[in-house]
Amino acid sequence: MRAIYNVKILESTSSSPIIYKILGTFFAFWMVLSLFSSLILLGVLQDLSLQGTYSSSYGNFFFIWVFLSIIVHFLLWILLRNSISPLVQLITHFKNSETLQELEIPKNLSEEITDLFQILNKSILNLKALQEKTIEAEKNAAIALTIQLLAHDVRQPFLMLQTILKTLSLQKDMTQINNLIKTLVPQVEKNFQKVNGMLLDVMEMGYHSEKLVLESICPEKLIFSVVKENLQIYNNTDITFIFDFSHKHKIRVNISKIERVFANILLNALQAMNFSGKIWIQTREVLIEKNLFIEFCIGNNNSFIENEDIKNLFNAFFTKAKKSGTGLGLAAAEKIVQSHGGRIWCQSVKNDLYKTGMVEFYFTILASEELAVGKKLNFPTHSSELYQNKFERRII
Repeated sequence: MRAIYNVKILESTSSSPIIYKILGTFFAFWMVLSLFSSLILLGVLQDLSLQGTYSSSYGNFFFIWVFLSIIVHFLLWILLRNSISPLVQLITHFKNSETLQELEIPKNLSEEITDLFQILNKSILNLKALQEKTIEAEKNAAIALTIQLLAHDVRQPFLMLQTILKTLSLQKDMTQINNLIKTLVPQVEKNFQKVNGMLLDVMEMGYHSEKLVLESICPEKLIFSVVKENLQIYNNTDITFIFDFSHKHKIRVNISKIERVFANILLNALQAMNFSGKIWIQTREVLIEKNLFIEFCIGNNNSFIENEDIKNLFNAFFTKAKKSGTGLGLAAAEKIVQSHGGRIWCQSVKNDLYKTGMVEFYFTILASEELAVGKKLNFPTHSSELYQNKFERRII
C-alpha cells in the first residue's frame, strides 16, 4: 500500500517528463510481472491437475507467489522512497519556490540522491553569495550615480545665480533688469526646490530614529499646501485637477515628512505625464484590523508603469526612463508612510479609457480622533491658476 501511496504522490505532484517516464516504467514492470506470474501459475496449476496433486500443492504455490509479490512490492517501495519521491520533492520545491533556500536533506536516501541534494545546496549558497555581491555592486553604482547627480544639480542653481548677477551688473535699464528677474528667478527657484527635495530624500533614507514629532492636521489643508508650494513654480504645465475628499477625521503625523510623500508622488507624476493631463487626489476612510485609517489616492493619466517595474518602484535607487533623479523619492515615501503605521502601493493600467495609461498611488495613514470640520479650501481646477496668483486660500 505504501508503494501505491507513493505512486499517487508522484501522479498528483509532478508533471515532469522524467517522472512520467519513471511511472511508465513502473507500471510496465508491474504489468509484465503480473502477466508472467499469471502464466506460470496457470501452467503449474495445469500440470498439477494432470498429476492429481492440484489440491495439495496449490496452497503452497499460492503462498510462495504472494510472498514473492510482497518482496517485489517492498523493493519497489524502497525505490520510490529513496530515489523517486526525493526527486519529486526537488522538482516540486523549485517549481513553487520564489526564493533561494537551502534544502533539508531527508534521511535514508540513496547515495546518488544525497549527492544531488548536496550539490544543489552548494549551488544555492553560491548563487546567494553572487546575488549579494551583485546587489552590493548595484547599490555602489547607484550611490556613485546619486552623488554625481547631486553634484550636478547642486551646482546648477548657483551657476544660474552667477549668470544672473553678471547679467544684471551689465544692465542699466531698470525695465530690462525687472524682465530678467521675472524670467530667470523662477528657474532658479525650481532648481533650488529640486536640490532641496533630493537632499531631503537622501537624509530620509539615513534617518533611523523611531521618535516622530506628531501634529494633528486636516488632510485637505496639508494637500492644499503641498500642491501650492510644489506646482506653483511650474508655469508651463497644462494640468487639470480633480479633488474628491471623503474623510471626516484629521490625521496625526509629522507634517514635513508626510508633505515629502505627497511632493515626491506629485513631482514624479508631473514628469511622467510630461506636464500635461489630469491629476486627481482622493481620500476615504477605511477600517483595517479595527483601526481607522485615511486612504489617500494620487492618480494621473498620460503615463504607464509596467507590472514588472511596479514591484521595484519603492526600492532605493530604482529609476527607469527618467532623465534625472536619484531613485530615492518613492523609497523615502514608503519609509515615511511605514513609520506612521501605514502602507503604500501602486497600480497602473492601459485600456480604452486610458489609451496612454493611468497610474495611481495609494497610501494609508492612521486617522486621528479629532474631526476635520470648520475649514474649507479653494482648490484649483487647473494649473494655470497656480502661477496666475489665483490660488488663494479661503477659510470659512
